[in-house]
Amino acid sequence: CDGLKSNEISDIRVYHNVTFLGCQVDQNGVFMQLKFDVTRLKNVHWEHGKRLIFGSLLCLSNDRFKSIIFTTVYERKVEDLKKGKLVVKIESEESVLKLMDKRRAVYTMIESQAHYETYFHILRSLQNAEASIMPFKQYLIDSDCKNIEPPVHFGMDSHNLVKYMPPVYDLQKTLGVNAVFNISDENKWENRGDASLDQSQLEALKLALTKEISVIQGPPGTGKTYIGKKIVEALLVNKTVWDPTNSSPILVVCYTNHALDQFLEGIIEMLGCDPSEAVSARYKIIRIGGRCSSEIVSKFNIHHFRNKSDDHKQYYRAKRVVIKEAKKLSELFSIIEGRKLPSLNKLRPFISPLHYEQLTEGVRFLNYRSPHCTYDDDDISEDEDEEYEAVGVSPNYALMKWLFGEDFKMQRAADHSGMATQQLKGKNKHKETPGASKQRKTDNPHAAGFIDTMEEAEDEFVKRFLDTDEASHFNFDQKHHGLITSTTYNTNRVGKIANIHKLTFHQRKQLYSYWALEYSKTVRDQLQTCIVKHMEGSAVCNEICRDADQQLFELAHLIGMTTTGAAKHQHIIQRVKPKIVVVEEAAEVMECCIVSCLTAATQQLILIGDHKQLRPNPNEYYLACNYNLDVSMFERLIKAGIPHATLEIQHRMRPEIAGLVCPSIYPTLQNHESVTKYEDVRGITTSMYFFDHQYPEAEINDLKSHSNVKEAKLVVALCEYFLKQDYSPSQITVLTTYTGQLLALKSLMPKNKFEGVRVTVVDNFQGEENDIIILSLVRSNKNENVGFLKTDNRICVALSRAKKGFFCFGNFSLLRKCSKLWDKIVTYVEKLGKIGSGLELYCCTHPHKKVVISKCDDFSKVPDGGCEQKCNARLDCGHNCALHCHPKDPKHQEYLCKKPCLKTCHREHPCVALCHETCPQCIVPMPRIIPRCQHLQPVPCHMSPQKFQCKAACESKCPQGHECGKLCYEPCGICKVIVTKRLSCGHTVEAACYMESPKCEEKVQKVHPRCGHEQVIPCCVDPNDHPCEMPCEKQLACGHQCTNKCGSACVKYCSVTVKKAHPICGHRISVQCSADLLLAKCHNKVKKTLPCKHVVTAKCCDSESDVVCTAKVTITKDCGHKFEGMCSHQGITECMVLVNKAFANCGHVVKLPCGTDLPKHCNEKCTTTLLCGHSCPGTCSECHQGRMHRSCSQLMKNPLPCGHKLSIPCAGISIPVCKDPCKKRCSHQLCTNSCSDNCLPCFKPCAWKCPHHKCSRKCHEVCDRPPCNQRCPKHLRCGHYCIGVCGEPCPNVCKLCNEKKFSGLCKSKQKDGNKYIQLECGHLFEVDDFNRWLAKVTERNEVIKLIRCPAKHCEEIIQRSFRFNYIIKDVQKHVVQIQNPKYSDEAETSYKAFQQSVLKSINNLIHQLENASDKDSCEVMEFLMQLKKFVESDNCSVQKIQDILCEQRRLALLFLVIQLQKTVAKNRLPRDFSEYKTLFDDYGKYKGQTLMEKEAMEYFDILQKEAVNILGYCPTEPEDVVFKKPNIARGVWIRCHKGHYYCNPRIPKGYSSDLKLDSCPYCV
Repeated sequence: CDGLKSNEISDIRVYHNVTFLGCQVDQNGVFMQLKFDVTRLKNVHWEHGKRLIFGSLLCLSNDRFKSIIFTTVYERKVEDLKKGKLVVKIESEESVLKLMDKRRAVYTMIESQAHYETYFHILRSLQNAEASIMPFKQYLIDSDCKNIEPPVHFGMDSHNLVKYMPPVYDLQKTLGVNAVFNISDENKWENRGDASLDQSQLEALKLALTKEISVIQGPPGTGKTYIGKKIVEALLVNKTVWDPTNSSPILVVCYTNHALDQFLEGIIEMLGCDPSEAVSARYKIIRIGGRCSSEIVSKFNIHHFRNKSDDHKQYYRAKRVVIKEAKKLSELFSIIEGRKLPSLNKLRPFISPLHYEQLTEGVRFLNYRSPHCTYDDDDISEDEDEEYEAVGVSPNYALMKWLFGEDFKMQRAADHSGMATQQLKGKNKHKETPGASKQRKTDNPHAAGFIDTMEEAEDEFVKRFLDTDEASHFNFDQKHHGLITSTTYNTNRVGKIANIHKLTFHQRKQLYSYWALEYSKTVRDQLQTCIVKHMEGSAVCNEICRDADQQLFELAHLIGMTTTGAAKHQHIIQRVKPKIVVVEEAAEVMECCIVSCLTAATQQLILIGDHKQLRPNPNEYYLACNYNLDVSMFERLIKAGIPHATLEIQHRMRPEIAGLVCPSIYPTLQNHESVTKYEDVRGITTSMYFFDHQYPEAEINDLKSHSNVKEAKLVVALCEYFLKQDYSPSQITVLTTYTGQLLALKSLMPKNKFEGVRVTVVDNFQGEENDIIILSLVRSNKNENVGFLKTDNRICVALSRAKKGFFCFGNFSLLRKCSKLWDKIVTYVEKLGKIGSGLELYCCTHPHKKVVISKCDDFSKVPDGGCEQKCNARLDCGHNCALHCHPKDPKHQEYLCKKPCLKTCHREHPCVALCHETCPQCIVPMPRIIPRCQHLQPVPCHMSPQKFQCKAACESKCPQGHECGKLCYEPCGICKVIVTKRLSCGHTVEAACYMESPKCEEKVQKVHPRCGHEQVIPCCVDPNDHPCEMPCEKQLACGHQCTNKCGSACVKYCSVTVKKAHPICGHRISVQCSADLLLAKCHNKVKKTLPCKHVVTAKCCDSESDVVCTAKVTITKDCGHKFEGMCSHQGITECMVLVNKAFANCGHVVKLPCGTDLPKHCNEKCTTTLLCGHSCPGTCSECHQGRMHRSCSQLMKNPLPCGHKLSIPCAGISIPVCKDPCKKRCSHQLCTNSCSDNCLPCFKPCAWKCPHHKCSRKCHEVCDRPPCNQRCPKHLRCGHYCIGVCGEPCPNVCKLCNEKKFSGLCKSKQKDGNKYIQLECGHLFEVDDFNRWLAKVTERNEVIKLIRCPAKHCEEIIQRSFRFNYIIKDVQKHVVQIQNPKYSDEAETSYKAFQQSVLKSINNLIHQLENASDKDSCEVMEFLMQLKKFVESDNCSVQKIQDILCEQRRLALLFLVIQLQKTVAKNRLPRDFSEYKTLFDDYGKYKGQTLMEKEAMEYFDILQKEAVNILGYCPTEPEDVVFKKPNIARGVWIRCHKGHYYCNPRIPKGYSSDLKLDSCPYCV
């Protein structure tokens, strides 16, 4: 479908890479199992979606739809669909043969979104309809509806003569009073005040019985189904009036199976029919079709009538014949597909008599068949059967033993062969009757065991063989089967084989392949004949069934079916010719469905429904808008002015609920007095409430539906609350308007808690009701789009299902804007005060306690359905109830007390169970003496000592004095202590104590009595029973000595290698002495002239055609290149001349042999420098031509914020937690925690003091004294004055004594009189210089970094310095903050959110391109799949984020350009977007370009304006171009002026990136 444009295939679904798995056949037809690619369908909801449902039409093609195979979906299993497996029905024999011939091909499959099964039967019935004989033509076609005539049978007598016979009906049962009168007399219908029906229902009954076409409108709750049942009851009771010959049943048609079951169940109940005697009941009611959900109605299904009908015996006989043909056809498919190997009996016609005799020589067979065997044995005749049953091996045993040789061993079968043979021989002593052999196998367990063992051995061997490396060289049925090779013998070569046992293993496989392929040629010819025979048999079987069914239907009083069933079983309606047709819910049924139910014999049509509720739903919205296919016959007749009856009294809804549809939809609807007596809904202050919210909806693309999770949670919480008010689950129904919301609700409602609560969509609940209805409307968006919620018909159905309580959730401020009807409804509930954002609940036990529910969490205030007060009711067990106040189970009859049981056993031991559990037996151990052994044992309290098993050690001893060693209660048994025993032969042996005369295994020399050889054998072995192991001394007939052992039979064939002259060539060759020289090959080297005229040295046995010519020649290829090569390679060798070849997608050039194709992936090294500064480790193909790079593989010792160095991968956005020991220390102690843990504060007094100042604070606090600038008054050890500062540690070097060392440590200009400070690293700095440097470093205090020694090549961290302690502590405080793992966690979390938002955008674009087939769209689809895989990969880095952003922007813009191009091309507009197409095609491709957000938005704004002008909307949203960037926790840490900490990734100069932050993201 590459040639189709996306807008042309919007109504179909495309499936790729469809392959054939196998065939299935039964009496209904031929079925194929297919497998399709599901990688593009990961977001499909198979459980609730409408993809590949039963009866969907599929088209298969492997040639771009030049030829098509039509199939329909036959079997739909959700688990199989998720794996891409599907069973389809093949509609014609040509399609079956075509699929079998090309079963290895890969197909493309398309599915129509219109449900084929529904429309096929209806359209076919309309094709066969004749307008000239259509009943009620004047009403349905001419629209003359003013005067409706009475039914035709009003003017007929019992002999169908045109003579008026007044229609006197007995309506006593229908009306509940004595009422037998002429129903055509208007006056007789008056004064029926005592009738069981109200006046509007009585008018409807009158209209239905007296007019040939009647339309009855029943608003919600008015009992239209009830009046329909009454009408049918009246017609059935008076059937002799309108059908004197009893040959025409009433046809009842309903829209759904559920509605049909409800209607028929009501009629069965009214008529008093016994379901157990449905076949013999007075009123014969027959339901046609499956999917019956009522146990009562299922007894009236047509299958029950067929099973007890004599007319159907011929049908079942024909069905058995069809099943037999289906079995044969299945076997043919199995052989063609390679699932079954031809057996020896199948191959026998293709095996020469000589070869067959050699194959079966010395073997007689036992006929059996393994359920798992891969062979087919159905052809064995009875004569052969007797012969095969003689000994006990499979007919295939000889074939397999010949084929596999010594590798095929059946050791386990051999163990049973003797026993099986004896048993079978015993049975064969007398003449057996036919079939006795099969009975014999059943009766003989030894033979059965033997057969099972052989089957297991054969199956195991074949499986083992097919798993070997050698089996991988075979194909399965000429590219598939494990034993059929691609090369076989021809007929002439097979005829020259003298002895098949002399062939090598490879030659045997070739011969077997020849036989198998010869047989398979006949199978293909049989296949078409069998298919035709099977289809013809099925057609005959169906025709017999129809004839037999007609006999049943003619005796029936009523036939019920759905509208689809009526179209499907047109043959039934045409044959039965029902005079009266009753259609229930007729306003929801398409007109064509009703027309298909009418025949020329139809005299009366009764339509019951309500056109103000759900209308017909055509698959194509276009047909509904332009051809009014959503207008039913019911609605059309009412609009045409036909006289109709409207039911006016509703018996369902309490008055305030009825006010939602009256008078806004039904102006004349009245309430029956019974609805005013309903009890209020328990636990809630109002029985009707509209919960108004602003929760946004979400779209589910695959289902083309919507969901609102927050609204769903509220609905589920309210439903759970009602269950806690002691309402039965069957009293509550949760309705929603969208399938997507249905999925959300079901996912939030576990079965164990909400079992019995019905959750469904509104469209499936028409005609039904319940006590409490909770409605979820879903729609809430900024676009002010509410979809079909603004349709009056759906609003009517949704609001009119509840009897006692109705609770609706939705965005009503939005709904009233979009619909005038919703505005009226919301105004009505506002007047009643039944709308708001808070639902008031009250406790039934304490009514004064109320709670307002505004969000889902508020339901926690009513934990058990009442209030938060503890129940504390005294239970029968003595405990108090542990629940909160609970309306459900107020008498605590169902409550399970979970406190410890207070009961004790008779010895006052406490029970260990919970209070509600049955008390177990007391197991407290009690010291008791066991009567049997007098041991003192801990016996469980409940157990008698007589029954206790003593666990003490047994004190018994054996006669030899050995202790038993077992427990007291265990039987002593035999003594197994090992002792030394002396035997009668004089030897001693180590044996168990209980053994009296063990066998002597001592090795001794004995002389064999038959041959006289001495041999070493166990002492206990008789030499006569032991074969001699000495070499045989006999000579064979050839003169060579036998190579077997003395005790074995001499070898049959001598294996000594000798030199003999070959009888053909005369050369002397080395062969085994017994070998057949004609089969031996001469391997002597000789000169041979080949067909190419070259002379070469080759083996004598090789034919000239098989020898490879190695002579060097100049080879010229089609490409024009010449090169030196072997003569034999002239026709097969590809050109080996090296040439430059360029990859199409990247342009890289590689040197390859001319005849070699380019590799799939370009392995050129990627030359890009990544954002981390390292070179990219990937190749061209791995980095997708420089757009999505591989993660950096370098390990870097990157300093952590704490100053430690840790080898971590360069790629990453977070930093690991540092586990090194903390380096911080004060003058009192060193920190003993790990680096990532907070240091323990030192509470000792600060040690910073001098003669001039002293700090008064604790060590961990910031000092409260100023630095002292006086020179240190101390003397060094050498006697010179200290050059340091007062209050600081003195330098450890004297400037005067060790000038050289001082110069090396001092990093400032040296002047006399300067004061110096020495850091921890030992370097010296002049105090003023260091002050200036430190002020400069800390000037930009927003960048967080530890202070390090400024000396060149020294990066020692300054941890301690009294003078600069305030700065050090401040920096360390910030470092501790950024070491918090929350920043790394935030980075990971934000990356996952970023990942999900990008994937959502990608999936949105993929969904829009899913059915597109043009080249540009397919290219973008491929790029999107690559990007999706790249995003889903686990690794994460700054480079990856940058690549994802750039590529997503590029593809979103490219997608927009392609959509514009396609529209421009289709409408031939003078606009060209090729410049943008080229720009985005090449962007970033090995150019190091970065599509920045600002630049991308500029392009998007330009293209968006173009899209709105051309398309009217923009198919790409800004969310596809701009994304929230994830946080980074690795790089340069910064503290903003408001105290926020954030990280900027380290990006080299000259690189542009959206991830580099110019300001604090938290402040923004």
